[in-house]
Amino acid sequence: TVEILDPSTWDTPLQLEIRHLPHGEKDRRFDFAACPQPLYRLETHVGLLRDWMLYHKRLGIEHWTIYDLDGSGEGILQGESDVELVSRFPDILGSVRLQQGNAWNPIC
Repeated sequence: TVEILDPSTWDTPLQLEIRHLPHGEKDRRFDFAACPQPLYRLETHVGLLRDWMLYHKRLGIEHWTIYDLDGSGEGILQGESDVELVSRFPDILGSVRLQQGNAWNPIC
């Protein structure tokens, strides 16, 4: 477990769990991967997201790690072989401020 300070208060440590890759995946390497800023409301931008991914795939991106703030990526990106989706990122971090803010206006 790694502890970092919650940037909203600077005094509450966030506990992050280090995940080990499943057996057989630890040797998996990518020449070119992307991890954009956390995304939200993906259901309203499905076409734009797919176009963005296709464009970057043609530029050589082999793998994406995509964080969503509100769970909207679950129905859109799950099952994509070249995407690692980390859904509901504020819940994973355990940040009350991010969870509350995300309820009315996702924080990026």
